[in-house]
Amino acid sequence: MTTGCEAAPKPPDDPASCSLEAAPAAQPVGGDANGDGLVDVSDGASVARYLLAGGPAPVCPTGVDLVPDGEVNMGDIVAIWYSVGPKSVPYRPEVTAADCPLVERTADLPCGDGLAMGVEAPATVTGAEGTPTTATATVSVSSTDLPVEAWSFQLTADGCTLDSGTTGGTLAAEKDDTPPGLRQGGVAWQSVTGPVANVLTVLDWRHQTGLPIGSRQTVHSFTVSGTPTAGCAVCTLTLTAGDPASGVETVLSAEGWRYVPALGSATVEFCPG
Repeated sequence: MTTGCEAAPKPPDDPASCSLEAAPAAQPVGGDANGDGLVDVSDGASVARYLLAGGPAPVCPTGVDLVPDGEVNMGDIVAIWYSVGPKSVPYRPEVTAADCPLVERTADLPCGDGLAMGVEAPATVTGAEGTPTTATATVSVSSTDLPVEAWSFQLTADGCTLDSGTTGGTLAAEKDDTPPGLRQGGVAWQSVTGPVANVLTVLDWRHQTGLPIGSRQTVHSFTVSGTPTAGCAVCTLTLTAGDPASGVETVLSAEGWRYVPALGSATVEFCPG
């Protein structure tokens, strides 16, 4: 069973979809701070809000003590993000009903209207035929009414390769970078391996920093390589739902809660010229 939600308005060449599984059974899960039955980047943000901004306590403190040292602290925040980030580390313990009470859940997981992630790239790139040529592609976040504070995403490349990625020059850059971004005391982790990039970014775990509401914001850029051929070589860049088992899941965190964004794609043609 799935539930759908309206996506942010997207250009015709940037298709989007937004769906997610219905609310999971009320089972305790190690690292699940906000009690939605799943573990993702939003759970670390939820613990940060609890420790630093007077937010709600974890549903099961014992299950969030991942270090473990008998208390919920900053180390547990980092452990959660490591466990769901690129090249994830298995920090999440098994948590049983004896350790934590089952959580009563009746509502579906939130899928916020107007939340979307897009890919932008030049339509055509020219170069010498048969010689690898590079282009720059960017990933953006759009939100109409929620301050997005953290995210993870998976980007795939078909017909080309992803050579490298960076937050530099985007709003997810460090605040002291040139140009400055919003990230301060957060994290920016990535794994770029040719056809797949996995990224986890947190703007700031000490202050409640979010992306500006109401517009599309660039948060990551990638160098893409393709080889011009006669008739042009087609490269397709796609934001996918991701795979927590081998990479990351594509989710946004706002106010310590998990949201599933609409996802876009882009096509680049590498042509002789």
